Amino acid sequence: MSDFYSLPEIAKEQFPRHGWTRNDSGFRQLRLPLLRVYQFETPHYEIYNANGLAGIWLQCHSPSASIRMLAVCLRDLSAEFRVILPAVEDEWFSGPVSEARNRVLTRYHEALDRSEVLMMSAFVLLRRLADQIVDAARPLLFEDWKSAPRQMKTAVSMAKSGRLRELKTRCNPQRLIDALVHRTAWFEALRQDDGVRDILVHKEHYLSVGSQGSKPTEYAEYTWQVTVNLMRVKNGQVTNIDILPILQTCLEGLCDFMEDVYLSLNEGGDYAVGDTVHLTGNDEDVTAFWPSLERKRPRA
Repeated sequence: MSDFYSLPEIAKEQFPRHGWTRNDSGFRQLRLPLLRVYQFETPHYEIYNANGLAGIWLQCHSPSASIRMLAVCLRDLSAEFRVILPAVEDEWFSGPVSEARNRVLTRYHEALDRSEVLMMSAFVLLRRLADQIVDAARPLLFEDWKSAPRQMKTAVSMAKSGRLRELKTRCNPQRLIDALVHRTAWFEALRQDDGVRDILVHKEHYLSVGSQGSKPTEYAEYTWQVTVNLMRVKNGQVTNIDILPILQTCLEGLCDFMEDVYLSLNEGGDYAVGDTVHLTGNDEDVTAFWPSLERKRPRA
């Protein structure tokens, strides 16, 4: 019987890409190598320890807890989506009144409600992670880590202006600068006036989760999909966008950014136990929204 953590060669070749893949037994796993740099008995942990940061400081600053919360949030969101679609695909709304119909439709509406909360949570956690990754990595990236930026927006600004090079680095500075300049579109999609997270948290809006059907021809069957619409009024105009594709784009961007931060630390090696996100539940739900290791990565 193969080891639970062993991966086929096609997956190993993707290292240190972040995302999901299948192990040798065919189960889907979420593998995020950046998680390893915050763990006990690693060279990076010794840097934290030497600076007196290996205890509560690292626990509070590390993005590991937020990554896990995001993974839990997305797992549960996928599970709720699997409740929403059968209710409309199996035409329960037009069926005869019965206890079974009542149970299905009650659960359908519960899934819509929970999905709204989970969608907001996912965008809030993504924004939180952006700052946590930058903040927690400071001692690993810079010798004078106390002078390094703690927030993503400041780090991006310093990278673009050239000021990041003024800090004494422990890492590959050019790869770090490239990550901050070219791999942060996902971060910009979250913030400022049109950023999804900032709208959800700071601006008047209406968020709704629902189902939408389409069919290519008059006699074809409907194909149903979940939509997450964010509506707001800006400059007297009503805008309405489906933010589900934005969530998936942000997750892919986050994974690309974590890969570059990991590489800026001059890391090599292979996938290992420490980069696996362990969650209970259906493995399809655990990995549903994350990008695959085998995806094509856009050029910088």
